[in-house]
Amino acid sequence: MANRRYEDSTERAAMQREVIAAMLTLPDDQWLVLFHRYYNCLTIGRVAEVLDMPREKVRKLEARAIRALRHPDISQGLKVYVE
Repeated sequence: MANRRYEDSTERAAMQREVIAAMLTLPDDQWLVLFHRYYNCLTIGRVAEVLDMPREKVRKLEARAIRALRHPDISQGLKVYVE
């Protein structure tokens, strides 16, 4: 049982490194939007307030960032954790 926890924590750390590496390929504004949306768990409206930009721009930046992260060159290292 303890060995499985170690494997889980090791795999989680590896996954976090892969996600961070993928996010670092994004432009700063896209990275910030994803950071606030998924790390800080903020709504699109709250992210817009924090970053002082319209909600629609936040929505578009989030969509572009997710689309970029799905690109095969970037998502290749992440597919291991989905399958």
